[in-house]
Amino acid sequence: MHTRVTGRRRCALLLLSLTVLFASGCAKPAVAPKRDYQGSIVLWVSQGLAGYPAPGFKASWFEERAGAYASKHHNVKVEIQVFASPQELEKAVQTAAAGSRPAPDLLFGRPLPDLQAGLDNVAGLLGTDGSGYLSGGLDAFRKGDQQFGVPALLEVQALALNEQTFATAGVPLPAGGRWTREEFETTLSKLSRNGNFGIGFYHLPGYHEWWPLASGVIRQDGSIAGDAEAGLGRLVKYRRQGFLHPDTGKLKAEETWALFAKGAFAIMPVSAWAIAPLRDMGVKFTLAAFPGDVTTGYTYGFSFFRQSDPAKLQAAWDVAQFIAAPDQQVRIARDTGLLPASKSAGNPFEGDPQFSRLLPLAAGQKPLPAGPAWDKAEASVSRELLYVLLDSRSAAAGLEQIKLLSNSATTPAKQ
Repeated sequence: MHTRVTGRRRCALLLLSLTVLFASGCAKPAVAPKRDYQGSIVLWVSQGLAGYPAPGFKASWFEERAGAYASKHHNVKVEIQVFASPQELEKAVQTAAAGSRPAPDLLFGRPLPDLQAGLDNVAGLLGTDGSGYLSGGLDAFRKGDQQFGVPALLEVQALALNEQTFATAGVPLPAGGRWTREEFETTLSKLSRNGNFGIGFYHLPGYHEWWPLASGVIRQDGSIAGDAEAGLGRLVKYRRQGFLHPDTGKLKAEETWALFAKGAFAIMPVSAWAIAPLRDMGVKFTLAAFPGDVTTGYTYGFSFFRQSDPAKLQAAWDVAQFIAAPDQQVRIARDTGLLPASKSAGNPFEGDPQFSRLLPLAAGQKPLPAGPAWDKAEASVSRELLYVLLDSRSAAAGLEQIKLLSNSATTPAKQ
């Protein structure tokens, strides 16, 4: 069942919920499973992100799966250490990679490529090309030719369209939920009349729903997306043209949702986790892709700490695969709205056109930056973006400052 989100960070919901999946149903390991490892596999997981309770399951879900694994494989015991938040987990990973505390064998969370020196390359276990995974999710755990982890769940964003507001304005919904930028802007113009506005959204640290309107703004490696300046410039133009609701960027998430529900504006960027809460509000809406099908989000999955014993690495791989079996990917997807990274999970949302419409977007998801340094810098990045959105700073000037902040947050830490 879905849990109503009260307001802090959507990424939170996602990550929280991510707690479970992996590649079990994805590509089969190229190396034949070896059951000769005897001992413990230590797994680090996070109880939730930014304080949200995990919807549908909690850290105990891992205990359930670990117990089921132990009942089948008596030679391996899975020991789980739970952290209060993804941020606390990532800080612990950082200190473990630096040798300041004992390291786990396996962790579930966001990709941490800047800690690659402490992680194991699992390309040999993954197989020849990892074709069982969505490419974007797999790339999030890759740096160069090194594969430091495997994806389990992907967050994606789309545009929620208030059907009543469209109907009142006499504006048709986009055919098939897709449109060109020209079609999108023509629609905004038609909707922004008689005191109404075409689009609106909230802007807070940790929320990235609107970022696809600016080509994702920042890539996972910290570089600025090629079309970010043009995209931000378009948003400023929308404000000047009266397409953008004047309170955009000034309100909290739930306040913005309330305006959308009342028809104050017709289009609102959302993440998949927000679909259930919006339904609970009684809003009749449909989903559409961003122009160009751009979507961003966090990817969650398993990373493997470096092992001197190949049999132990194989055992950690087997544990991850068991935890994230295809039926479990489907279960978590239905509980959270996060999408399976494994193609073999199929469509968990048969009969639900809203969620099903998100599936084609997952393959092109652009992963967001992650890690302790990025989390620390994100509030400053968010502030710079707000200056641009409020038309008090040019897109070029804002991105120049963001580039400095992002570079400092994504420079690999010394190991």
